[in-house]
Amino acid sequence: FQGRLLRTSPTVWIAAAAFELDRRQPVPLVLADEPSIFRRMALNALDQRGVPHIERYTCPSLSGIHVALNAGLGVTARTPEMLKPDLKVLGEREGLPPLPDVNFYIYRSNVALSQAANALFEQICAG
Repeated sequence: FQGRLLRTSPTVWIAAAAFELDRRQPVPLVLADEPSIFRRMALNALDQRGVPHIERYTCPSLSGIHVALNAGLGVTARTPEMLKPDLKVLGEREGLPPLPDVNFYIYRSNVALSQAANALFEQICAG
């Protein structure tokens, strides 16, 4: 496979705009099912800092995570592209550890591809 880095985005803690994190309680988490890089990032960051946490809701879809956040069930780790007006970013001020950036790649098989597939790969990489 041939891969190219498309972009790098920060990962942030996201919650409902009205959500208030109670630092006396374990951090309530809204997470995706495995496999999920964001799930691993969130759990690793909290574990490394010794921040108590509880998985409040686990869901296979981004829309389900968004609904759970809006219901005030907890916080999640995602890139800022997930932010909508009904959500906000939390951080170290609220006692949450920093999260690593995430890299987005595109891959092309080494197997002979059609001219159209190669052109699409090159177009995406150029954009």
